[in-house]
Amino acid sequence: MCPNFAGDSSFGTVAESPVLGIRTVKDVARTVDLLALAFALGATLWFFFVQSPLLFKQMGRAKFVPLQMRLTKVLFRSLSVAVALMSAATVFHHAAVPSMPVCSAVAGLVGVLVNSFVVIPRALKAGAASMQDGHSCGGECAMTAFASEGGGNTTRFWHRMVVALVVVMLGGLLPHAYAIASG
Repeated sequence: MCPNFAGDSSFGTVAESPVLGIRTVKDVARTVDLLALAFALGATLWFFFVQSPLLFKQMGRAKFVPLQMRLTKVLFRSLSVAVALMSAATVFHHAAVPSMPVCSAVAGLVGVLVNSFVVIPRALKAGAASMQDGHSCGGECAMTAFASEGGGNTTRFWHRMVVALVVVMLGGLLPHAYAIASG
């Protein structure tokens, strides 16, 4: 005879049954939330504060920019998936949907999606045009100048928009991380 998990109070819910091998489905959602958050924060911090300055310094601007443009596409595609999974998992495992963890996850999602689908394509197009036109910030410019100014006037706006939306994304992810750590 099969056990009646739904009606057997010793198991609580179907999600807590030993047959499924997990305590609850919400635990899986919390784990997905935490892993996706860790990936998004780690990848963002690595990309902007470790990898980019090191590659720029080692490769020089002329070799760095084409590689960075390809890496930017990969980063933001993966961030879009990770933060979307994180947001969905957060909504699933939080009982009160209009809560700080949910709102901060959605703010991070908005930042990464607008960056991924609106700003990054335009920034990369402007950067490619700037490279073809030979415009630059004076050849081998400083990393800090390049990070905020881009390759010149044509890319300055888009570089700054990318940075602003990364700040929006982090502005959602950091409070979300705090909520997970404290709750």
